[in-house]
Order: sequence, then C-alpha cells, then structure tokens
Amino acid sequence: MFEKSFEYLEMMLLAKIIAPGVGNKGAVLKKQGILEKCYDLGKNLALDISLK
Repeated sequence: MFEKSFEYLEMMLLAKIIAPGVGNKGAVLKKQGILEKCYDLGKNLALDISLK
C-alpha cells in the first residue's frame, strides 16, 4: 500500500527499513541495529543530495 501511494504520487522510494517489534512509542530506541541503519541511510541521502 505504501509503495502504491508513492507510485500514485510519482515519488521515488529510495529505501526501506523494516522495524519489527517497535509498535510502542520509544520501542525503537532499544533496537540499535535499526537505529544504525536509519542513521546510515540519512547520511547517505544527505551526501547524495549535496553532490548534485
């Protein structure tokens, strides 16, 4: 559904991060691996944009 929404809006989905078990507020703070993936993704996106 999420991907279809992006297609409809003609937006490009660059990456996905799956975060199981983080339904409650703050639960992701206990998932160091997910936080690292999010940080790396943001860093790479920022670097890619600054190079254009």
